[in-house]
Amino acid sequence: MRDVTLVQVVGPPGGGKTTLIERVLRSSPSRLLAAVRIVPDEAVRAPVVDPAGDADTVRYAAAGAWSSLRVLVPAGAPCDVFDALDACEGACHPASAILIEGGRVRRGDVDAVVFVTAPLPAGVGLTVVETREVGRLDGRDALGERILELLEHGYPVRQEVTELRPGFEGLAEAQLAVVSAGDAASDPWCSVSTSVSSMSKRTASRPVRRASRPRPNSGHAVAA
Repeated sequence: MRDVTLVQVVGPPGGGKTTLIERVLRSSPSRLLAAVRIVPDEAVRAPVVDPAGDADTVRYAAAGAWSSLRVLVPAGAPCDVFDALDACEGACHPASAILIEGGRVRRGDVDAVVFVTAPLPAGVGLTVVETREVGRLDGRDALGERILELLEHGYPVRQEVTELRPGFEGLAEAQLAVVSAGDAASDPWCSVSTSVSSMSKRTASRPVRRASRPRPNSGHAVAA
């Protein structure tokens, strides 16, 4: 068992994830908070701590993180948060909460998911519409030989699918959504970091791997 709260911060590149975690760390100087940045890497086959870190982990350390780590995970393959944290569990002890940047978002893996994004350009929506093949019709029993040649590989059946645009998938699982319209020093960032900090105080004992638990019925959106 481990007694730690997990708060995952996700969103598209440049949305303000690092800035938000930095503000949470600075707003809670008396608490033991760890920060873990999950980064896909084609050179690794399993999650591993990068001892060199990067510019963002340096920012986390400067903001007061008990430990500030960069974990490399296999690119192109789903990697659960627990798998990434297993690679650095000893280094995060005895933090009471871990702020996680990035990683696969899955209901029940963490105590709270915070989605952060910059304002979308005018005319750009949260969703995109794609036409996808959902099946193929086989007409061999009913059509002539010539047409059968044309249908040798089946006739595609397509439908339009509406989904969140790339980089915004985590929004569907978030309890708090933040639009980072202001700069890092603006007052709204203070109130947002306070909200996230309060999430990280809801510590619950859990096994290293746990079953999914119900999620709150609704999330909240905040403009920062």
